[in-house]
Amino acid sequence: MPAHIAIDDLTGQPNFFRREGNEFDVPVSEGQPVYRYRNTATGTDLLTFDSQVEDILPQYRSLGVAFNAYTEDNKPEEAIPIFRLKNQEAEAVNPLNITHFFTSDPFNRQLVLDTLPYGDEGVGFWALPSSTGGLPA
Repeated sequence: MPAHIAIDDLTGQPNFFRREGNEFDVPVSEGQPVYRYRNTATGTDLLTFDSQVEDILPQYRSLGVAFNAYTEDNKPEEAIPIFRLKNQEAEAVNPLNITHFFTSDPFNRQLVLDTLPYGDEGVGFWALPSSTGGLPA
């Protein structure tokens, strides 16, 4: 599912989600493929460079390549880290309930770590700073 469709689905629920603009941009023709997997137990997505998630975690289904991003080894100087956090409490209750949160904002990252039962998984991938304040059409 293209990102703007997923965003439209979520922001169509005004009691839960609202558009805030782009947090980061991804390279069009550089970097490595980032794969999107849907957790069938939670309906949430995982973004990763790993193309073999289904072999390790059977509740995940591949949705293909979501976009390209940079690794630590191939990032340009202006690249920013996209942090990946995981809901440890939900997973402890049900091992199939693996839910992730991604952000490039160090403040958001720390706020989630301080106030929610999420653990830090480090940098998931590297992207470019947002060049726009709005979402693509």
